[in-house]
Amino acid sequence: MRLLPLLLLLLLSACSTLPPPPQVVPDALREQHWRSHQLRMHALTQWQLSGKLGIRTQPKSASVHLNWEQHSVHYRIRIASVIGQTLALLQGSPEGLALSTADDETRYSGSAEELLLEELGWELPVSNLYYWIRGIPAPGSSAHTLNGQGLLESLQQGDWSLHFSRYQQVGNWQLPGRLVAEGPAARLTFIINDWNPGS
Repeated sequence: MRLLPLLLLLLLSACSTLPPPPQVVPDALREQHWRSHQLRMHALTQWQLSGKLGIRTQPKSASVHLNWEQHSVHYRIRIASVIGQTLALLQGSPEGLALSTADDETRYSGSAEELLLEELGWELPVSNLYYWIRGIPAPGSSAHTLNGQGLLESLQQGDWSLHFSRYQQVGNWQLPGRLVAEGPAARLTFIINDWNPGS
């Protein structure tokens, strides 16, 4: 019987640490909220994130770890195997792009997508992912649907169909934790485990 009060106390403290449920934005205000959210996300140009990326193509698939550091117009993307071995290191800036591979070769190009396709055989739309990982469309025409919080739920952009979920509040930012993108030759599933905006 002495354990009962202690168990109740533990249960109550556990309940008090649960995150509050996401606030639903009224339908009439949803698009307005979305426009405001997009402006804020465009202002986010510095971050560090890490996660797991699943790539499914015909006839093969892969699962890798991805770390992305963005500092304004400079970025560094490290792609590693599940055991931590670096497969590729992509570094980009206005001066150009460089891709270093596991066998210490470095290649240069004006297109990140071209480098990754040639070296790893993956269709990875890095230029668009720069926007998509923040839960906003890349420049160009697109069609979208919003969730109850006025955030991006699905997006059709070019040849890609995307679905966004598991939004998380990180500081003042609402950021997607899961992104699924289906293109003509690949299906990408990106689960972001650690978001550090402004880092």
